[in-house]
Amino acid sequence: MQIVGCQLHISLNCRILSNNKIINQKTTTMSIVKVIEVISSSEKSFDDAVEQAVKESSKTIRNIDSVWVKDMKVHVKDGKIKSYGVICKVSFRLDGEKKKKKKD
Repeated sequence: MQIVGCQLHISLNCRILSNNKIINQKTTTMSIVKVIEVISSSEKSFDDAVEQAVKESSKTIRNIDSVWVKDMKVHVKDGKIKSYGVICKVSFRLDGEKKKKKKD
């Protein structure tokens, strides 16, 4: 999976002219957040299943901000819970600048 990062640059028009000089100008940089869906399971608990989702996602994704548990379920065999499953929405900020390759 390849993710292309970017940032949104907003220039707020907060210019106050006094004697033809700009007194106040603000520029705000906002991060772009991407959300992916991850399915994870554990034989221990729902909490462990969420921890596994974060652990595995962190191997390939940087800047994880939050995880929302969308759905939960258990797998049952012979009247006993065998595993706990979760569907998570993982939110992370995309990098704003492209990495420059080093010249050899």
